[in-house]
Amino acid sequence: MKEIGEIFRIGNKMVINYDERSSINEWIIGTRNKEENIAFMACLGNDFQTINLVHILNRKNLMKNPRGSHITKDNLIPACIYLSVRKVIKAD
Repeated sequence: MKEIGEIFRIGNKMVINYDERSSINEWIIGTRNKEENIAFMACLGNDFQTINLVHILNRKNLMKNPRGSHITKDNLIPACIYLSVRKVIKAD
């Protein structure tokens, strides 16, 4: 791994964390609220190993060990952004 300031090159991908304490999972957790649930988005981890496991279910209890966030009318757009970012960056 070749260090370039605060940016690390890993193969052909460049992963940059502008705020060392924040991650995309911490961001989506910050959008949780107590509104009526529309769906449940399974987010098992913050790494590329689990990128293909991000998906949306009707209910949380459809998973044996659920980890993720409920989707409500108030966090629908952030949930869509999260899902898009996780699906667009391909895990090679």
